[in-house]
Amino acid sequence: MQRVFEAIDPLKDVDGVHPNNLVNLIIREKEPLYMPCTAKGCLYIIQKYCPSVIGKRVVIVGQSMIVGSPIAYLLQNLDATVTSCNAMTQNLSSLTRQADILVISVGNPLFIRGDWIKPGALVIDVGTSVVSDESMKSGRR
Repeated sequence: MQRVFEAIDPLKDVDGVHPNNLVNLIIREKEPLYMPCTAKGCLYIIQKYCPSVIGKRVVIVGQSMIVGSPIAYLLQNLDATVTSCNAMTQNLSSLTRQADILVISVGNPLFIRGDWIKPGALVIDVGTSVVSDESMKSGRR
């Protein structure tokens, strides 16, 4: 995958996956030319509902280079306390229950249960999944 990312012209890297853009995202010294758009969208939503993330406990479930990792770096750069997890993280529910902000990007519907979420937490689920829904004409949503 690395070779594919390196083959992308950084000036045309609208997904922000070229190593130059990722390094700029991580080191804070220079703004990346492009940020991964889903991560940028998550940040927009977070800042809309929680203008200051300083010291907020953020748990991110999913570590992809398109969503999980970039949003973790973006929020760390804003001085949030970020915990990155994946589907195999031990005691995941105890971590998610502590989150002021929970970002889920695992693509597994209903993976995070309601009782895993702290009351009042901001929850963003960016996973894409099709689930059965008999109330829909297509039988799914």
